[in-house]
Order: sequence, then C-alpha cells, then structure tokens
Amino acid sequence: MTSGSITFFSIWKNSLFLIAESFLFSLVAVWKSAWWFIFTLFFGLLQIWYIVVGDFFRTTNLYPFDKFVIDGALLFFSVTVISSLTIDYIIFSRGIFSWKKNGYTLFAFVIFPFLILTSCIYLFGLCSSTPIEELNIDTLFLAEMAIFMITFLYAMFIKSLAFYKDQRCA
Repeated sequence: MTSGSITFFSIWKNSLFLIAESFLFSLVAVWKSAWWFIFTLFFGLLQIWYIVVGDFFRTTNLYPFDKFVIDGALLFFSVTVISSLTIDYIIFSRGIFSWKKNGYTLFAFVIFPFLILTSCIYLFGLCSSTPIEELNIDTLFLAEMAIFMITFLYAMFIKSLAFYKDQRCA
C-alpha cells in the first residue's frame, strides 16, 4: 500500500478528528454564549445588584420584593436581550442565518421574539393597570421567571449557534 492510499483506519481517523473538532467548536461556542449572558446579566441588571447588595448590608429593606416584581426589571431585561439578538441578526448576520436555507430562522427571529415581547408587554401592562392589592405577586414572579428562563435558553441557543457558525466561517 502507498502512503496516499485510503484505508478503513484513515477514514475512521479523519472522521474522529472531524467529530472532535466539531465538538470542541460547539463547546467553545457554548462557553462564549454563557460568558456573554453572564456579562449581559451583570451589566443589564446592575441597578438590581446595587439594591440587593445594599439591602444585604442595611438593617432595613428599602426595596421590597413586591416592588421588584411589579416594576418588571426581569421583563425589561428579557425585552432587551431578545431585541438585541434579533437586531444583531438583522444587521450583522453576514449570512450565518439564512431565511432561504433554513425555515427555522423565521421562527427564531420573528415569531419567537414577538411571542416573548407580547408576553412581557402583557405582564407589565397587567402590573401597571391593576391595583397592587389585587395582584398575586407569587404568580407574577413565577411568570417573570419563566420568561427570564426562556430568554436565557433562547439567548444561549442563538449565541451558541452564531459563535459556532462564526468560528466555522472564520
């Protein structure tokens, strides 16, 4: 056999390297996405961290939990993350996501953001138009946390895919 001949081992070795490379690119993309979300979370909710740390060191609670839920800080954060991902896609995608090649793009960048934004607007409208005594704070908090977690999963998925495809294109 010559050095350039194809053997089962050479095919297996090349396939294994391709799988390993793909896995490592995926892993790097997920880590980049996680760091992106952590930094966005930190700076996006900086005013909340200020209040939390301040309340930890003070003996009186200046910012009650009910006000945090009613003000909708998590909703505004979710709106910001979803809209920034959508706008980034529209302006900067460089063909990474394609309407023509992938039918999921319409769902990921139009329908899903619309549903999340509509949910946020509805919850904030409910909080601002209903008297505080009539609001069920626990249910509102669970709804806000659900939207926040969906936003987290959406952002991790979209950013991981973008980082992965960007690494592959570079």
